[in-house]
Amino acid sequence: MLGEFGQLLLSMSVVFSLCQGLFSFYGLKSGEGVYERVGMWSLFVQSSCVILSMGVLIFGFVVTDLSLEVVAGHSHILQPLFYKVTGVWGNHEGSLLLWNVLLSLWTCFVIFRGGLMGKVRGYACSFFGFFSFFMLLMMTVTSSPFSRLSPPARFGGELNPILQDPTLAIHPPLLYVGYVGLSVVCLYMMSLLVSGVLRDKEVSPRVWRLFHILTTTSWFFLTGGIALGSAWAYHELGWGGFWFWDPVENTSLMPWLIATAIIHAGNVARRTRQHQFWIAVLTLFAFLLSLLGTFLVRSGLLISPHSFASDPSRGVALLLLLCLVAFWGMWILVRYGGGFGVVLPSRFWSRENMMFTGSLVLSSICGGIAVGTLSPIVVEVLSGEVLTIGHPYYNTLFVPMGFLLLFLCGAAPLMNWRKNYLRDMTRRMSLAGFGGIFFVVLGLFLWGFEKIVVICAYGFAVWLFLTLFEAVRRQKGSVSVGMVCAHFGLGLMSVAIASMTGFDEVKSVRLGVGEETLFGGDRLYLESVRREDELNYTETKASILVVREGGESFMLYPSRRLYRVSGVETVEPYVRTSLWRDDHAILGDFVEEGLWVFRFYRKPMVLWLWLGSFFMVLGGFWSTVVRLRMR
Repeated sequence: MLGEFGQLLLSMSVVFSLCQGLFSFYGLKSGEGVYERVGMWSLFVQSSCVILSMGVLIFGFVVTDLSLEVVAGHSHILQPLFYKVTGVWGNHEGSLLLWNVLLSLWTCFVIFRGGLMGKVRGYACSFFGFFSFFMLLMMTVTSSPFSRLSPPARFGGELNPILQDPTLAIHPPLLYVGYVGLSVVCLYMMSLLVSGVLRDKEVSPRVWRLFHILTTTSWFFLTGGIALGSAWAYHELGWGGFWFWDPVENTSLMPWLIATAIIHAGNVARRTRQHQFWIAVLTLFAFLLSLLGTFLVRSGLLISPHSFASDPSRGVALLLLLCLVAFWGMWILVRYGGGFGVVLPSRFWSRENMMFTGSLVLSSICGGIAVGTLSPIVVEVLSGEVLTIGHPYYNTLFVPMGFLLLFLCGAAPLMNWRKNYLRDMTRRMSLAGFGGIFFVVLGLFLWGFEKIVVICAYGFAVWLFLTLFEAVRRQKGSVSVGMVCAHFGLGLMSVAIASMTGFDEVKSVRLGVGEETLFGGDRLYLESVRREDELNYTETKASILVVREGGESFMLYPSRRLYRVSGVETVEPYVRTSLWRDDHAILGDFVEEGLWVFRFYRKPMVLWLWLGSFFMVLGGFWSTVVRLRMR
């Protein structure tokens, strides 16, 4: 009965989402408010049906209803309850249902709590309804999570073992909140364009306040989701890094870059009415990039540990939806996007110009990543040749652009809006400029020109920290706490990435029980390798004693797991984290009698990376809360 009830709820949600779009649109054109109210009630019913269907699916996973095909393929009677629930969105069908649930929640917030009035509310309700209709229809026809399995499975399958990690259990929902939030930002902006609100001489502050809330909320959820995914890759995949420029990683980074650009350009627009058309273009691209990431992960075009097992037919449906949204968005931009007045700043050196330049740099980085991600796919489809684009390309792109971003992040808060004088700017920035230059000179003296890129990264980070200090000192109570937290987090991340890039160490060695090896100034002693049986896997765990030069000692416990149901073996790195460095151990293969392969890493200042991510999320959260309180 679960499958039939869930399918009924999905079918009802499809019907009511269409009613939401049609009645809201007809109410706008006819001027009769009753139809708009019917559209809003349709939104309420549609959202209730989608949320209830998600509850039905969660219940099916919890009780392991093996008559449902999706449960039988991604859950097992021996699987821990936590990973049974995680399996709800650890597959294509469940993740699309989660997407639709989040879209319904976002839509209800905007329509019922966003304070929208008149045509803006009508167009927003209509656009949200039509988009929900296409998403729900696509899911119901091609990817229903309530398809029946006859006869039911006996024991079930299993969630992909490498996804059975607490960090990754939270990572997809956070990303989806961000992805769906960006789609809502775009639909809201298109509603503002079509309704003509942005052409008014005096745009209500409430319009930009809601836009800021939607954008920053999406941004900090995306930031948190990407950070957790990065932490999962660092602790789970066993290659000693936090970012591999994997195509699926890139598809989450690109919308984040555009969202960051939207926030900064939006802060300019709500003060000076500049760049409104540019913001509309950015919101459309953010929306399309979110859909593009969904398409690439599920189309089978990308091979990645992050991607789902896919059916090409589902990818075709997502591609058609992507093309439809692109065509619709471009038509609205061409039809309604003209005629915006441009307010030029009094001086070139102004905060709004620095923030707009930052949005251009972020968009350029996103464009470069898109070229690196999509070019191999296009080349392979057209010619059959395999094109590989790796770290050198992305490093060439990111290093100069990253330095420019750090400069802009430091310079903009110390500038006034509209008008600045060179003498005043020089005085404000002198401390930070001398601090950054001094650190670069000191770094060259200590490490030489071989580490010039790392030293420059340190110098720009020092510049950013000192400019933030100067901004807080000068502006005191008027400084944006959210901006300070986010920029401070960016500085911490820059220091961490530079340190890991320039000063990491690695060693591979074969060891038997009772043997030891030297790694730098540390002595590593293999005490034992033992086997332990857990609920759904067997674990081979090594115990390694590390003794440092000063006499300090600690243990490392790398392991390998063999999952009984799927027969998949995974590597489980062990990471000991401290303020200044991580000690990273990986248990490799058993190569010959009594010998195991081990790989050891030293990663300096990794904790600073996670602290930087935390401060960035905190900055976005703080900014959102402030705007909500202002409403």
